[in-house]
Amino acid sequence: MVHLGPAIAKLVYLPQLRIRPLLLFVLICLSCLSPRLALANEAAPLRFLGNENYKPLLFRVDGAPVGLTYDLVTTIFEAADLSAEVELMNWSQAQNMVKQGEADGLVQINKSPERLKIFDFTAPVLQSEFSIFSASDNFEISQFSHLAGQRVGSEAQGYARALLERDPAISIVTIPSWEVGFRMISRGELDALVTEKWVGEYVLSESEIKGIKVSPFPVEISTTHIAVPKGRTDLVDALNTGIQLTEESGRKAAILGKWRGEAITYLTRESIEANETRKKLIVLMALMLFALIFLVGAVLNQRRRLSQKSRELALWNEGLEKKVFERTNLLSRANAELQETSDALRDKTKSLEAAVTVRDQLVSELKLKTGELYKTSIHDASTGLLNTLGLKMQTPASSTSVLLPGFSGSKGAAFFLRLRNVDEIKRQLSHEVAAEYLRNFSDKLLSLLPQHSVVASTGENTYCVLVTRADIASARQVLEGVIGSEISIGDLLLPIEGTLVLVVYGEEMSLEDLLNTGSDALNEAIKLKRTFFEYLPGIADTGESNLKYASQISRALENDEFELYFQPKVRLEGTSLSVVGAEALVRWNHPEEGLLSPARFIDIVEASSSRQRFTLGLVQEAAKASRRLRDLGHSIPISINFSGYDSADLKVMSALYSSIAEFGLEAGDIEIEMLETETSVELETIARSMGALRELGVSIAIDDFGTGQSSLAYLANLPVDAVKIDRSLVSFVDQSDKKQAVLEAVKSMSERFGWKLVAEGVEREEELALCREIGIHQAQGYLFSPPVPLSDFIEFVAAAELEISHC
Repeated sequence: MVHLGPAIAKLVYLPQLRIRPLLLFVLICLSCLSPRLALANEAAPLRFLGNENYKPLLFRVDGAPVGLTYDLVTTIFEAADLSAEVELMNWSQAQNMVKQGEADGLVQINKSPERLKIFDFTAPVLQSEFSIFSASDNFEISQFSHLAGQRVGSEAQGYARALLERDPAISIVTIPSWEVGFRMISRGELDALVTEKWVGEYVLSESEIKGIKVSPFPVEISTTHIAVPKGRTDLVDALNTGIQLTEESGRKAAILGKWRGEAITYLTRESIEANETRKKLIVLMALMLFALIFLVGAVLNQRRRLSQKSRELALWNEGLEKKVFERTNLLSRANAELQETSDALRDKTKSLEAAVTVRDQLVSELKLKTGELYKTSIHDASTGLLNTLGLKMQTPASSTSVLLPGFSGSKGAAFFLRLRNVDEIKRQLSHEVAAEYLRNFSDKLLSLLPQHSVVASTGENTYCVLVTRADIASARQVLEGVIGSEISIGDLLLPIEGTLVLVVYGEEMSLEDLLNTGSDALNEAIKLKRTFFEYLPGIADTGESNLKYASQISRALENDEFELYFQPKVRLEGTSLSVVGAEALVRWNHPEEGLLSPARFIDIVEASSSRQRFTLGLVQEAAKASRRLRDLGHSIPISINFSGYDSADLKVMSALYSSIAEFGLEAGDIEIEMLETETSVELETIARSMGALRELGVSIAIDDFGTGQSSLAYLANLPVDAVKIDRSLVSFVDQSDKKQAVLEAVKSMSERFGWKLVAEGVEREEELALCREIGIHQAQGYLFSPPVPLSDFIEFVAAAELEISHC
């Protein structure tokens, strides 16, 4: 830090500087008002450059840089304790300036072989998905090869341009901007364009261009980095530290959350005006502060002059006897000057008092605006109720249980209510009527519920009511009475329809766990079409509404409590039995209840917010197991179970592709099994997802065939490689002519469509013999092995082939 002391001392003791007291005061004030002034004198801030036209990642609002990437990199600079600024300009100019040493680095840049020769790159800052935008409904266009012969728009430079130039068969049309490109697609002048999904969606939303679709699967998933000139390893290390701290502290997740949804495609006029008001207030306060410093300096300067005159008067008095007349005249003039100085000082004092009054008014207004902003941030805009943030702020940050005002302890109950008909009111009537409906509904709750109840809006059309255990009965009566009643708005009489869930909690449940449990319980109740559902700790596993483990799924994923078990698939053709595959089945190593089968928890996972994370872990572990088997010399496909949601989840599909590439697997090493019941819903979506999997080289099997409602005609239209016959058709098939007839019919069907048949649940030698006789290709069941850990499965595979001792 630069110290001001020596500089001030030199100014004070230079006799030729008559204004040293004023300079001394100004320097002291500036050093107190701006603690970072000294830091700014040490070294100029680092200069980083970015693309000026990259909405919503980098762009300007009223000349100031904003955007998702801007928020991320400035947070990284702060975490890395770096003094740095971000400037936005033409992208080509920015790269040239860094190459020539006129700036310290670039933000929001992808790696390429050419750039790796010039720059050093940090760890990934943001993941980018490059997607195809077109006016066509043909979503089979999901790879660059599908664009051969088509007119594809691209800007003159950038990563998207480099991707397109890899395929010479693509006709690239240079466009001045993405908005112009989208309008060219609308007019039929272009067939498609390729850009980052966030950028494309933002431009479409901002320009209100209609009829443009985006492919559900990205053609390229890449990461963007911060780049610095070669050799700046110290700067790269500091930035990597900032990236790690930003991720570990949760600040990156918070920034991503802020820019998701509507925030990433819409900037409201109200928010812009609010920002402008705050800027004007800050500028006005800064001006007033400098005016105050100036006035104080002027007062001190006048005092200095008065002191100087007093010293001169003392000198004149020493020779008073010799020059009485001369000294008298000098004294008169001095008194006149003194009077003028006093008058000026009085005027300056009045001005200073007026400035202080204005400052106090500005401070009061700023406090009022801050209070209003705080109130808005913790309340729901539609109903005025507390929102989730407001509800959490009612509980002390250090508390691990629910502690709210008006509650005698940390034991109580929560009612979760979700309204069903709000979206219908918006569609059929208007958003204004829906808003009035919600306000009347919240007023009705507040007027009828017990005195100490806490009511909050915890999601879209979802409400949480916290009550003491003594008020559970009365609160339930009120809420059930409200559901089924009506709200009058003008001439309209609108019913209140919803689903109600009761969660009783104890000291061991935090507010976060309570809200998660309530959300899962609501989803389960809606799934079961229940209007009221009661969740209690320790609820019995009924099979119909098992929510016992709802609040424990997230913890189990954190602690790696889920483990894959493997059950072998045995080839039935030929004279010997050999292992030709395995199904990966998940088990839960529960810390209190031991090993749990999927029947105890899989439905809860599917209905929870942890479904995607659960499936991603399953894909990773299955790929890792396949790699280990291949390293031991066993080329055995591993089957994993997908739901309909998993197959349509872009992140899951991307993870599957990445895992195959990461572990160096062959296309046939992974097989996806989907329940027959999944194929009877959203056939077009399932078919499209299956087609994408087939393009990755992954085979598809229909699981539990014979238990669902779908017809064979449905299956005939799906890209299916194998059909697994449910154990209900295999069990005691040797004693049932009807089951044998069904298996023979399925066998005939498989020959026509090219399906591989797998018999599930083979437990008796008679069943195995009949399956071989009919011509079933493979079998799976306890006759060969139950599901076992990977180490036991490897030993099973390594054993010699099983000789057929039964036919």
